[in-house]
Amino acid sequence: MQVEIELHISKMRELARHWAGNGREMAGGVRFTFAVTALAMLVPHVWHFLHANVSNRCTGGLFLLGLAARCHGVGRKGGGGFTGFELGYAVGLSVLLVLLVVKWPELSITRTLSQGDISSLLQAMDTYSWHAGHTLHACGGLARFLAASAENTATVAASGGITRLLKAMGMHRGSSEIQTEACLALCILADVDYTNKARIVEGRGVIRIVDAMSDNEHDKRVQEQACMLLTSLAIGDDDNRAEIIRAGAIPRILHAMRSHPLHGGVQAQASAALRSLAANDGYKTQIAESGAIPLIVKAIDMHVDFAPLIEQACWAVRNLAGIDTNRAKLAEAGVIERITGDVMDVHRQDAAVIAQAAGALRNLALNSDDNKKRIVAAGGIARLVQALDDHAHSSSVQDNASWALMVLAWSQRSLRRQMLDAGVVKTVQKILADETVVEETKERVRTLLSKLEAV
Repeated sequence: MQVEIELHISKMRELARHWAGNGREMAGGVRFTFAVTALAMLVPHVWHFLHANVSNRCTGGLFLLGLAARCHGVGRKGGGGFTGFELGYAVGLSVLLVLLVVKWPELSITRTLSQGDISSLLQAMDTYSWHAGHTLHACGGLARFLAASAENTATVAASGGITRLLKAMGMHRGSSEIQTEACLALCILADVDYTNKARIVEGRGVIRIVDAMSDNEHDKRVQEQACMLLTSLAIGDDDNRAEIIRAGAIPRILHAMRSHPLHGGVQAQASAALRSLAANDGYKTQIAESGAIPLIVKAIDMHVDFAPLIEQACWAVRNLAGIDTNRAKLAEAGVIERITGDVMDVHRQDAAVIAQAAGALRNLALNSDDNKKRIVAAGGIARLVQALDDHAHSSSVQDNASWALMVLAWSQRSLRRQMLDAGVVKTVQKILADETVVEETKERVRTLLSKLEAV
């Protein structure tokens, strides 16, 4: 009996030593795991200039590296690998910590936005402004929230969202993801309210945009979204155009076109930015002398099938051709032949493209007999008549095409004869009979007919 008791006591002592050993090993595992946790969490804080996704990958990678090292006995007294109990604990704890650190920003922001709690989100952007992962998800979440409704844009603007977005761009200049999402959010804000445009410019927003383009010149999405934001800021505001010019945006826009010739989105948004700046006569010469014309022609050649780009490129040509010095340069670059050729042929049924193409031909013909002859020689009269027939219900096509024909008929009798032969009279008379056509367009048609009647 005594022997059995002693054996039982011995087994209990052995079991206690076993559990005590496991406890010591578990405590060591806890200390080691939390040491790796502390190191991993320093990554986005110390190296906040890293791209947001790179920062998160480094955090998760350090966790996994620490776990692998621990499994091979690093930091364990006596060496050797984990026991089954310790390994299961370490794996579970490490996975939990990885999820908490890497997924926490996205999960918390998604929850905040689902509750409509913008003030808490903006406050968190201030608190965790150093954290690239949090900032990325916050900017992206704001962009999606802003796109949902006009009411949301008003709420974000009134709560100081513009300031936070610009701050994010300044703190994470090297993060192409953050720059892209912040530009997208700011673009939505600028599109709906002139007050928001002023807030962006006053907050050194133009400098932030130019810096983003300079620091991330190889990233297509940054270039595309930055040009889109510049366009939004420049439309209808000469003060903003002046600020954009002063910030050195034109060289950056042209550099984006040179660096990404195959990307239709970059080419389209860069062309849009140029046309919005060229709407002011004071910048037409500067833009042309900076080398914009050959880049626009190249974009047309390489992306003639991409309607959004062609529309913006024709619009840019239209604005640049608003002064005499640029008309000759545009003609020498072959713009006339491209517009009357592939552009108006490929996009014959696209009213938006045809309207801008006709507007470009109109401005190219102004005060230039040489350009008028080139337009007619390239089949421009037939293209314009065809546009009027194809888009009888498009006011912009009717106005721009009839205006272009009026300019062509203004000074040269030989051109007027060719217009008569092309059946211009019959086509434009339909415009006069259409009650939906505005009086301004009809007046141009009457002027055109009066010129043709004099032949």
